[in-house]
Amino acid sequence: MTMVTIKQVAQHARVSRATVSRVLNNHPNVDPELRARVLASIEALNYQPNAVARSLRRQQTRTIGLIVPDNRNPFFAEIASGIEEYCYGANYSVYLCNSADDDAKEIEYCQSLYQQRVAGVAMSITGTTAEGIHYLQTKGMPIVLFDRGYPKVEADSVQCDHYLGACSAMEYLIGLGHRAFGLVIGRRRHPPVQDRLRGCIDTLHKYGCELDPALIYETPGYEYEAGYIAASHLFQQRQRPTAIFAFNDTLAIGVLRYAQAHGIGVPADLSVVGVDNIPLSSYVSPPLTTVAQPLAELGRTAARLLLDRIQGQAADESVHYLLPTELIVRESAGRAKTT
Repeated sequence: MTMVTIKQVAQHARVSRATVSRVLNNHPNVDPELRARVLASIEALNYQPNAVARSLRRQQTRTIGLIVPDNRNPFFAEIASGIEEYCYGANYSVYLCNSADDDAKEIEYCQSLYQQRVAGVAMSITGTTAEGIHYLQTKGMPIVLFDRGYPKVEADSVQCDHYLGACSAMEYLIGLGHRAFGLVIGRRRHPPVQDRLRGCIDTLHKYGCELDPALIYETPGYEYEAGYIAASHLFQQRQRPTAIFAFNDTLAIGVLRYAQAHGIGVPADLSVVGVDNIPLSSYVSPPLTTVAQPLAELGRTAARLLLDRIQGQAADESVHYLLPTELIVRESAGRAKTT
């Protein structure tokens, strides 16, 4: 089927191609009678504007770039869903890039997205370099950072209150009588990990408790297997934990799997708490107690901030949103055994 062109619409409506273009772009200075003729011709010929060509002429597309560290992680999948939902409602498409938590890939994606003339970029960064961010900023590209920020980078951002979320988890476990804690923390370079670790330590100090450094396990990733390996390490230490706080739900589920495989009762012998409240957390056995983060809302907020910046509706200075967390109590944590 042959595509109808602007030239054919102009001939059908007996106007110039410039007039058709002004109508398509909703230009106010078009005679109402001419506008009506052009719209009638568009409908009669079933003309479909070439959005890509129009966007390239403007040096911008109605597409945003989305860079996540791991598109397999349910945490980022939930956020991406919120971003896509908001952008779809605003008639923007989303181009998803998976940096695999690799600095070089992140930088390459930033360069590629600029070359593809996306309108803006939402990203959760690797946390070791700001080179990709700085590259986009020198090109004047609107940016929003979500979940992970970067020190001394001025950009719009949205994240959850990782510090208070960790405080609530530790207070709950201390209230259950636990004093021997294992932490499965993910990579220390990531700001959310640093905030949660600080929350744990501050809460323990508040109640006169100490954290054994041997019971802090830093994983190279956030997969279920990493949680399993972390639990194996923690249970080989001289002091075995009675409670493990994992810094995301996939790690916590890996801990649960280790406990089940080695005859460790949860919560009878070990309490487990995670973070994120991913959908699977309520379906594992036992259902996981977790610090819920409003992931879809986080995604929608990030998208709104970015589109406001793209459309010139944002303030000159950067804006930063901190969303609240909530401890969801299920069945994976119980009272510590008394000796």
